[in-house]
Amino acid sequence: MKLGLVAVVGLVMVISGIFSAGPVAEETPLMDTVDLSISDMDLVVSNQNPTEGDTVTIEATIHGDQSQDAQTIRYGPVIDVGGTGQDLHIFKPCVIKMPNGTYRMWYAGDGDDGMTYYHRIFTATSPDGISWVKQGMVLDYGGSGQEHGVLYPFVYTEDFVTYHMWYTGINYGNHANIQKAISYDGGITWTKQGLDLNYGSSSDPSGASYPFVYHDGSIWHMWYAGVFWGSPNQCRIAHAHKAILDDAWTKDGIVIDNDGPYDYPSAAYPFVIPNDEGYEMYYTGYAPYTGPSRILHALSDDGLSWTKSGIAFEGTLPEEYNFISMADVKYAGGIVKYWYTGYDGSHQRIFYAEEIQEAPGQDATCTVSFYVDDILPGNMIHQENGVSVPGDGVTTVSFNWAAELAGAHEIMAVISDSIPAEIDLSNNDALVTINIQEGQNQIVDLFIDDQDLCLSNPAPTQGETITIGATVHGDTGNDGGWQKHGVVIDIEPDEYRIAYPSVLKLDNGTYMMWYQHDDDGSESYGYRIYRAFSYDGINWNKQGLALDYGNAYEQHGAGKPYVMIADDGVYHMWYVGIGYSGGYRYYIHHAVSYDLGDTWTKLGKELGFGTSADPDGSTGPHVIYKDGTWHMWYTGVDWTPGQTKICYAHKTSLSDPWIREGVVMENDGTYDNPHTYYP
Repeated sequence: MKLGLVAVVGLVMVISGIFSAGPVAEETPLMDTVDLSISDMDLVVSNQNPTEGDTVTIEATIHGDQSQDAQTIRYGPVIDVGGTGQDLHIFKPCVIKMPNGTYRMWYAGDGDDGMTYYHRIFTATSPDGISWVKQGMVLDYGGSGQEHGVLYPFVYTEDFVTYHMWYTGINYGNHANIQKAISYDGGITWTKQGLDLNYGSSSDPSGASYPFVYHDGSIWHMWYAGVFWGSPNQCRIAHAHKAILDDAWTKDGIVIDNDGPYDYPSAAYPFVIPNDEGYEMYYTGYAPYTGPSRILHALSDDGLSWTKSGIAFEGTLPEEYNFISMADVKYAGGIVKYWYTGYDGSHQRIFYAEEIQEAPGQDATCTVSFYVDDILPGNMIHQENGVSVPGDGVTTVSFNWAAELAGAHEIMAVISDSIPAEIDLSNNDALVTINIQEGQNQIVDLFIDDQDLCLSNPAPTQGETITIGATVHGDTGNDGGWQKHGVVIDIEPDEYRIAYPSVLKLDNGTYMMWYQHDDDGSESYGYRIYRAFSYDGINWNKQGLALDYGNAYEQHGAGKPYVMIADDGVYHMWYVGIGYSGGYRYYIHHAVSYDLGDTWTKLGKELGFGTSADPDGSTGPHVIYKDGTWHMWYTGVDWTPGQTKICYAHKTSLSDPWIREGVVMENDGTYDNPHTYYP
C-alpha cells in the first residue's frame, strides 16, 4: 500500500485543466438549439367522422423549448490502473484540449512494486475526453529535490508551442517542492528546469505541493498547497506571484485556511478559473484526515481573499468510496466537465463526470405544415410560416378544411425550419385519423293526404272555372333523444368488469376518462382505477393504471372515481376505497395530480360511515366548487335492509372536514326503490 507518501506530502488528490491561452471558462459553446415538440394528443380534429364536403377544424398545439433541470452524469473510471509504474494508483489528471480538437492528459502513476515512493508522470490521449489511450511515461523521478518521486502535474500553454509543466518533486527527506519542466513537441518530451518554488516559509513549513499557475496578462499567479506535518498532517492553500516568468516567486501566504466543516485538516489541490467577477476555485477538502474527501468551491474578487461556498461535487459511485479529489474542471456551453481521482480503498483511478447546468426554455419560431396520408408536397393541405413558440409555453395553430374523398385517412402535422435550430427531430410530427363518410342527398319527409286537396266548387258546371288548392306538409324533424353508440371501451380477456366512468373534456377538445377496473370478479375486492384518452369522446384508447389500492381504508380496492380540475389547474379525484371493518365497508378518499392527471398523490380518507344516512358506507362521490363552497353528493349505504340513498356534505376549504347534511334524495320513487345512488 503506497499511500504513505500521500499522508506525508499532504494527500493524493488535485485539480487541473483544459487550457489554451491560460485557464478558460468556456470551450467552444454548444450550438444555440431548442427542442420543440408535438405529440398525437396535440393534434385534434373537430369531427373525426365527417361527411364528404363537411368543414372540419384541425388544430395543432406546439410545445416550446422546455427548461432543463441541472443533472449530473457520471461516466465512472475512464483510465484504469495497469502498466509499469502505474499498476497501483493513477491520479491527478491535467487535461488540455489540443488545436485539432483531441485531448491530452498528464497524470501521476504509482507502481505496485512494494516501494513507498518513486511516482512518475504519464500521458494519455483521447478523441472526446472520455475514451483514453495511454501513451506511456513522460517524466521520471530523479534530480535535485525529486529523488523520491515526481507527481501532481499541471500543464500550461499560451500558444500551443511552448508547454510549461509545474509539478511536485519529493526529495530525500520526503518533503514536497515545486519543480518545472518545458516541452516543445505538444507535451510529449520534457526538459526539467529544476526547482521553481521551495518549501520552508510559515505558509509551507513541511512542503509546497499541488501547483496551479495562471497568467493574467501582466502577473503570473500560483496557487498551491502548503504542507504542515503534525498530528494530523495538514494542508492549506497558499498564493505566490511574479511579473516575469523567469523571476523568482514572491510568496503571499495562506489564502484559504483549513477551517471549514469539509476541509479540516486539509484544503488542497487548487484549480482556479477567472470570470467576470474575479475568480472561482475548485479544491479538495478532507474531513477528517482519513476522509471522506470532496471537491469544494470558493469565490474571490482578487484571487487572494476567498469566500468558501461549500461542496461542488462528491463521490457516489462504489469505485469512489466517498474519496474523490484532484479535479480538472472545465466549463463548456452550460456543461461543467470534471476529470478527477477516485479511490476505492485499494486503487486510485481517473474518473469523468458532467454536470449539465439548469437552462431556461428558449423562444423560437418555426414552420407548421399539415398533410393528408403522406408527407409529400402534393399532399399538403395547410402551412404556416414564422409561428412563434415561447420557451416553456405552447402555441396553437388551427385552420378549417373541407373533408374530401370518403374513407379512412391520416392527418399529419410537422414542425420544421425552427430558429434556433431543432436539436431533436423525433418529436416533431403528430398524426390523427379521420374517417370521411360518403356524402348522401338530404332526405326529408314531405306529405299530403286527401284532406289537404280542396276544390272551390266540388260540383261545377261544364266550362266553369274553379280553384284547386293543395296543402303540402313539410319535414317535421324528430323529437331528439339519446343516440346510443354501443360499447366504447370493452373488457380484455383478463378483465372481469370496467365501469363507473368519469370524463373530462379538456381545453384542447380532447377527452380523458378515469374508470373502475376489476380483474377479479369479486364485488368487494381488487378494484383499481384506470385511464383512457379520446379525441371525440367515442373512440377511446386505454392508457393503463392510474391509481392502485393498498393504503389504509382501501386495502381491498379503489374505484368509482370522480375527477375535476380546480381553478388553479390541479386535478382532484374523489374515489371509493374498500376496507374491512366487521364486513366490507366503503370510504370516500381524495387524491391530487399536478401533471394533468398522469400521476396521483393520495391525501387519504375524507368520508367514512356510521351516521344514520350512511351506516355501512359512503360511495359514488360527485364534487363541485361553487360560490366559495365545496359540495359533495354521494351514496349512503345501508346493508340492513339493503338500500342506498343520496346524501350531501359540504365544506369551505379543502383542508376542512366535510360537514354531513344527511339524506337529500330518498329511494321512494317508482324507479329507485330500494336504490337511488351515484349522483
